[in-house]
Formats: sequence, structure tokens, C-alpha cells
Amino acid sequence: NKRPCEPAVEALGDRRADVPSGLLVQLLKDLGEGKEADAPLPQAWDISRLFSTLSKAEQLTQSELASLEFSYYEILHREEYGTPNLMAEIWRSPAFFMELMCLAFKPRHSDPQPIPDNMQGAAQTAGSLIHNGRGIPGGKADGVIDPEAFSEWICSVRKLAQERDRSAVTDLTIGTWLSDWPCESNLDSWPNPVIAELLDQDDCEDVRRGFSIGVHSSRGVSSRMPFDGGDQEREIANKFRTFGAAWEDEKPNCALMIENIAKSFEQDARRHDDDALWTQES
Repeated sequence: NKRPCEPAVEALGDRRADVPSGLLVQLLKDLGEGKEADAPLPQAWDISRLFSTLSKAEQLTQSELASLEFSYYEILHREEYGTPNLMAEIWRSPAFFMELMCLAFKPRHSDPQPIPDNMQGAAQTAGSLIHNGRGIPGGKADGVIDPEAFSEWICSVRKLAQERDRSAVTDLTIGTWLSDWPCESNLDSWPNPVIAELLDQDDCEDVRRGFSIGVHSSRGVSSRMPFDGGDQEREIANKFRTFGAAWEDEKPNCALMIENIAKSFEQDARRHDDDALWTQES
């Protein structure tokens, strides 16, 4: 009798490294394709450990691991393992990134081709990946960005986006992916000069817009006492204004974008001030 995948995953325990990679791959594929309909999904950390074992075994190519990670993206991107091969494949191949964009978004002007039923799940996963993704092409573990690799990837993706009638949404996505939250780090300047160079280009208005959106999203949830008002936001606005001032002469478009981010937090500060006032008077 064929054992359900979920008990099989649990039964592996610490013996995962002793199981041939081919069998682990087949186990993941069967589970992902729903061939074990009566078996509940394993715990996310069990799936994560299987991928970690496969990665360490070095029996699969980066592309093969990336494909598997994509299938389990909704589980893996919340786990410590993450999706390292999927992200590496994205940075390696601008065409692959554009495939994801085309799955997730319709063309702006031309009539969209219907997505086949068997690709609906992939389209949803692509949309989730595009929404949640962050990263820098040419970025290294020590935070250094290779300017040539960065520029080559950005230029290739934007060219492909124009060909596939998805320029605006791709620029927005690029900007969002490049964004981060700088206010909890002791940074002398922000953003990185390589990124600032892109953000300052005249034809990158949508990139700047996506970057600004991403900065706000990167902040996360804030907490405060009922009567605190907008002091947090005013402090944040002052930090952004300092960052922006450093680019005023060299990169005016980038500086204006950061100034507008500062103004948006000043607006948030006034809103929190009003909330605190209403709370005091109620």
C-alpha cells in the first residue's frame, strides 16, 4: 500500500539526508500536485527542512531547485530557509522575472491572453511573489552592489517590459523591490548610490513611485500610547529630510522623492495628533 505523503514526511525525521534526492523531489512533487488527496499538508517547518536537505545535497541544479521553491513559495517565503534558489534565478535571468510579471499582470494596452486553467495556480503564486519580493540585482551578502550587474539587470528587465506592454507595472515593481526601511539603521546616507542613480533618471517616475510605496510598506506596524500623537512620524520625517538634503545638488529627482516621503510622514503625524486630541476630549 502506498503511504500518504504527510506521514512519509514526518517519518523521515532526521534521516532526510540518507534519502536519495530523487525520492525527496518526487515526494514534494506528489504532495504539491495533490496526488495524495487524503493526506493533510505537512508542517511548514517539515517542508522547509526537506528543501534545506535538497540544497545541501547539491544534486539538483539551481533552476531545478528554483522550480520546486516556486511550487512551495507560499510556505517557504515565511520560513527561515526562504526561497534562495528562486531569487538567485530571478537575478540570473531577467527573462524569468518577466515571465513572472506576465503571469501576474495583464498588458496595459493590448488584449490579454487568457491564462489556462492549469496555470491559474502559478499565476497566483507569481502575483504573491511579486507583491512580497524585495531584493537588489547585483547585491552581495556584505551589502555592496555591483553597479554593472545592477544596471544590466535593470536595463534588460525594462526593455523586456516594454516589449511585453508592461512597462508601468514593471517599473513600479522594480521600485518596490529596491526599497527598504532606513530609519532603524545608523546610515550616513540613503539610498545606496547605485540605487539613487536609477531613481534620479528622468524616465523612472514609476520606479520612484514604487520605491516610495515600498518604503511605507517596509515600516511595518507602529504602536503608541493613546495620547502620544504623531511624534514618531515627525522624527521619521526629519530623518528622511536629512537623507534627501544630501542628494539635492547631485540627484534632484531622487532628493524630491525623499522629500515627498518626509512630507507624507508629516501628514501622518498631523493625523495622529488629531486622533490623540479626540481621545483626550472623549
